[in-house]
Amino acid sequence: MDDILTGDLILTSSNTFLHIMTAKSTGKLYSHSGIAIRYNDNNEISMTKKGKLYILHMNFKIGKDHFNGEFNYYRHTLFSKIINNENIVAYRPLKSQYRTEALKTTTSDFYNKYKDIKFHCESILLKIFGFKTDDNIIKHKFSCSIITMQYYLECIDYKSFSNETIKLNDMLGCTIHKSLISPGLLSSHYLPKTNLYHDDIIIYNNMNITKKYALITLSLVLLILLIGYFLRYICYY
Repeated sequence: MDDILTGDLILTSSNTFLHIMTAKSTGKLYSHSGIAIRYNDNNEISMTKKGKLYILHMNFKIGKDHFNGEFNYYRHTLFSKIINNENIVAYRPLKSQYRTEALKTTTSDFYNKYKDIKFHCESILLKIFGFKTDDNIIKHKFSCSIITMQYYLECIDYKSFSNETIKLNDMLGCTIHKSLISPGLLSSHYLPKTNLYHDDIIIYNNMNITKKYALITLSLVLLILLIGYFLRYICYY
């Protein structure tokens, strides 16, 4: 945990219904993502190992920001709280050439720009059922993985491209639309050749999900997936 720095990608998985539904439906280990940020004693963003560690992430309900006390969907959570509430916690270190002093300013500006946005439940459901989310729909509402990738698109000093999708695909080393990115897809297992990160490092693993809870959750996930595929069948035929 002491090695995590501002700008690193945080990936987690828990046994809540929404997280298990996301992980199972996408076939990936991780169900949530965010950005690591350290703040020093002067409440300024730190680019070193010194400072209190937070994760800046999108949540499905409003809660208290552990850094500034505001109540938002997109907020800071103390990293120690994440460790206590998740089954798996990992991070992908940002490559050193992108961890510049300018990242402090762009990160602060990014938070101030997006702190009042809302969680986009529709994008999660569309992603689960294999639909691409229209860019016009997600301008003001985001899922955790969409806002995470938006951070890297806007904050990292990266080479210029003609449009956002081409830039994102070059960053990740794959061809995919932003709205179809899930937290699990950002792991090194699925993106081993990304230009942004090193391999992910698991720092906490406690997969103690009760069989009864897991069975109930899996049954609900399967039911939702069946409904989704039925709706897709109706739409296409």
